Amino acid sequence: MLKILKNQKDALLAPLKSLGASDKTNFWVLTLMYGFTLFTYPMIRSVTEATILQSLGMKSWNMANFYSILTLFCVVNFYNFIQKKVGQKYLFIGTSFFSLILFLFLSLGLPKVGQLTAYTMFVWKEVYIVLLVHMCLGFFNTHFTEDFAKSFFGAFGALTSIGSITGGIITTKLTASLGIQNLMFFACGVLFIGGAIGFLFKEKLSELKVKEKTKPLAELKGLWGYVYLILSIVALSQFLIYIINLNFNSYVKESILDVTQKTQFFGGIYTVINILALAIQFVITPLALKNVSLKKNHFAVGVIYLLLFAPMIAIGSGSLTILSFMFIVSKGVDYSFFGTIKEMLYYPLEVSQKYAAKYVVDMFGYRFSKAIVALFFANFFTKDLTQLMFFAFSSLWILAIYKIFSINNTLYK
Repeated sequence: MLKILKNQKDALLAPLKSLGASDKTNFWVLTLMYGFTLFTYPMIRSVTEATILQSLGMKSWNMANFYSILTLFCVVNFYNFIQKKVGQKYLFIGTSFFSLILFLFLSLGLPKVGQLTAYTMFVWKEVYIVLLVHMCLGFFNTHFTEDFAKSFFGAFGALTSIGSITGGIITTKLTASLGIQNLMFFACGVLFIGGAIGFLFKEKLSELKVKEKTKPLAELKGLWGYVYLILSIVALSQFLIYIINLNFNSYVKESILDVTQKTQFFGGIYTVINILALAIQFVITPLALKNVSLKKNHFAVGVIYLLLFAPMIAIGSGSLTILSFMFIVSKGVDYSFFGTIKEMLYYPLEVSQKYAAKYVVDMFGYRFSKAIVALFFANFFTKDLTQLMFFAFSSLWILAIYKIFSINNTLYK
């Protein structure tokens, strides 16, 4: 038995051992950067979600999601301009430090805040995590090969998810004793550590030259059909998750009245989500990437979301247990397995094309799709409508998966 376990460990670590010294250092630095970023999110998200629900209500929650997309769109376009001058490494560091300063300032008025503060905290919570996470994933995509990603992306996700699990546990266990203001201060300290570690990452000179010479959208000539299909799959996933999130948050607002208790509850939910994501990344993802075609993996995720339609129908007058289950499953799968196999769709592209495609899909389409559905439900929200749209979107998702793999079946056998 010990010999079998040793062989499994050696097989798991073999891709990491095969890296050169510089790449190996970058891997561990990137793991810490990503891990500390994820550490902060359950704390900051729990506080900002609870605060806006407590102070302003569901309509404001929907509108805050919409405003966050507009802000993200402006920030991403600004980043696209300055990254040619400073590189993504220093954008990561600068974003971390700016975010902690902003959150520190906004947290001074907690637990009671005005509308502007509540909106600003929520909006930047959505922006900072998208920027930092996708910069980390961009580093991984451009610094490591597809073979390494297939072998070790799951382990990378599992390692970094320790940060998000720890952040969720701290939120659940310590919010009552620390208070939501001190919890935010603590999160800002962790954000500082993640940003400081970024100084140790070494960007490749060839990567910097590519970014200096290329314009993102020009790189996608002849590839727009493929990119639009990736965008469709990502957008539909966000439509479905948003609908689940909307029903979940609406019920939490009505059933949990105290802002501290809301924060603790959200912290517990995000802890379970991240534990599920860790289990998927550590066990299911490596096996699926090695033994199952990418096409079948994508269909499996589409079917999972389609099956979530059943508990949505069963909700009836409302059940926090059922809504929590749906929220946990949808987020857990999205953060882990779907996040990984979605990244694999970029590997047939060249390095400069990857940056362009990720700009269109991850930095714009991912959140713009959420903005559309947020603005819609800010004005139209009924249980029957969400059920109908959930079924329609999940069906379209499976259709989009079929289409993207029919474009060039030789890429994804």
